[in-house]
Amino acid sequence: MQRHRLDLIVAALVALATSTGGLCASKPAYPYTFTLLGSLPGSKLSMAFGVNSSAHVVGLADSRDGQRAFYWVAGMGMLDFGPGRAEAISEDDWVVGEGPSGAFVWCPGMASELDLNTVKLDANSLTAADLGWELMTAWAINGTHQVVGMAKHYGVYNHGYLLTLDADPTTGRPAGTGTLVDLVYEASLQIENVVYAFGMAINGGGQVAGSMRSDTLGGFLYADGLFDRFPVTGLVIRDLNDRGEMVSESSYWNGQSTDANGNPVWVSPFPGSPGGLRINNQSPATVVTRSSYVWKANATGTGATHLSTLVDTSGWQLFNGGGVDVSDAGHIVGDCNKPPGYPGQYAYLLTPK
Repeated sequence: MQRHRLDLIVAALVALATSTGGLCASKPAYPYTFTLLGSLPGSKLSMAFGVNSSAHVVGLADSRDGQRAFYWVAGMGMLDFGPGRAEAISEDDWVVGEGPSGAFVWCPGMASELDLNTVKLDANSLTAADLGWELMTAWAINGTHQVVGMAKHYGVYNHGYLLTLDADPTTGRPAGTGTLVDLVYEASLQIENVVYAFGMAINGGGQVAGSMRSDTLGGFLYADGLFDRFPVTGLVIRDLNDRGEMVSESSYWNGQSTDANGNPVWVSPFPGSPGGLRINNQSPATVVTRSSYVWKANATGTGATHLSTLVDTSGWQLFNGGGVDVSDAGHIVGDCNKPPGYPGQYAYLLTPK
C-alpha cells in the first residue's frame, strides 16, 4: 500500500515537472536589465531623451515648479538642474536642451545651465543674441561639443544652426565661447529656394544630418561646408553614427549601398510607423525606435524585436512615449507605465548584460 502510494506521488511529480518545464525551471535569460528611474518629488511624470555609455540619463520631469530638466546617475538618483528639458548628453556628460530662455548647455559642477544665446562668437565678444540669433532648441551634441538645433535669425524661424563650443582647459566645462554656422545660409549658397534646414543629429566627425525644404522636402548630410541631399521626398534623417549609417523616420541606410542610379538603398525593418529612430556606433549598429523596437543593423532589414520580449519589466509596459535613445555601450532609455489604473509615466533604463 505504501509502495503504491509512493508510486503515485512520483508519477505526479514527473507529470508536474513535464508540464512546467521542471520543478526548478529557470526564468528566461533576458539580455537586458530594467531600471525604473522614477521622477522628481511630487511628480508622476518623467521622460528620458538621452543616455551615454556611462549609463547617465537625461530628460524631463514634472515638478511643483513646472517642467524640469533632469540628470540621472545610478546611486545618486535624479538631479533637477533647471527648468526645461534635457535632450542629449555627450560621452563626457555635457548636456544640451531647451529652457525658458532657449537652448542651453550644462554639465556636472555647473550651478545652472549656460544659455547658448550668451555664448561669445567672435573677438569682439559679440554673442549669438547680439548677432540677431535666438537659439531656441538644442537637439544633439557630439564628443567635441558641437551642437545642432533650431533657431530664429532676426525674427525669422526655420534656421538650423551648428554651434561649436569651447571647453575651459582647466575645468573642462563650457568656456562661454564658440563658433556658429547658419545651416540655411550655407545651404542657400549651393541649393536654390531653401526654406529651412534643420540639423537633427551630429556624429563624432562633425557630419550633420537632418531635414531640408527647398522645392521639395527631403533629408540632407552636411560636412566640411558641403551639402548632400537625398532624393526621397519627405525624408527626415533622425540620426547617424560615426560610420555614416543613418536612420530616418522609418528606415535605415548603411551609408554605402546604392541602386543603379546611385541613390541610397534604404531598408525598413520596423512594423508600422516607429515615429523616430536612434542609432549607435556598435558594429553591427543597434537601432531603436520610439515604438519600442530594437534591431541589429543588417543588409536585408530583418530581425526587429520588441523590447518587451527582451527584458523582465515586472509588469511595467514599454510604450510609444516621448523619447528614446541608445548609447554606444548599448544602453536604451524610453518611457513606461504600469496599468491598469497605476498613475504616472516614468523613464526607464535598459542595461545590456
